[in-house]
Amino acid sequence: MSKPHFKPNVYITNRQIMNLLCCAFEGGSNYWYRNLDVKSLPPGAKEEDYTNEAIKKRSNGFWLRYYVIPVEGGTVELEAVGEPGKLELHRGHLKRGLQLLVDKYPSRFADVISEHEDGSTGDIFLQLCLFGEVPFA
Repeated sequence: MSKPHFKPNVYITNRQIMNLLCCAFEGGSNYWYRNLDVKSLPPGAKEEDYTNEAIKKRSNGFWLRYYVIPVEGGTVELEAVGEPGKLELHRGHLKRGLQLLVDKYPSRFADVISEHEDGSTGDIFLQLCLFGEVPFA
């Protein structure tokens, strides 16, 4: 008799995703990415909506635009060492990366749920978002 598998639905907040991006961009992934920039703002947004002060006012915290824009529907882009061209990161990539984190790295996902994520967790998440795997170790 095989053991049944359970796949609970877990609610992940925008703040948790921004925490993961912060962990990646502020240290976890610095060894393989460079040239992080904004490609497009969320639909209907204006540049002034994404100044540090505007983000701080509406989020009750300090978030850089690079963490907020993909969560809210825009796109940031970056380059990966040894990879041609620019990579885009948007909400669809975040969803894919989160599902892959659940499926392939459940202990790292547990770190997210328990708010114990770190640079390594953020790095794995970002790589899963962009590549669907973890090519940089």
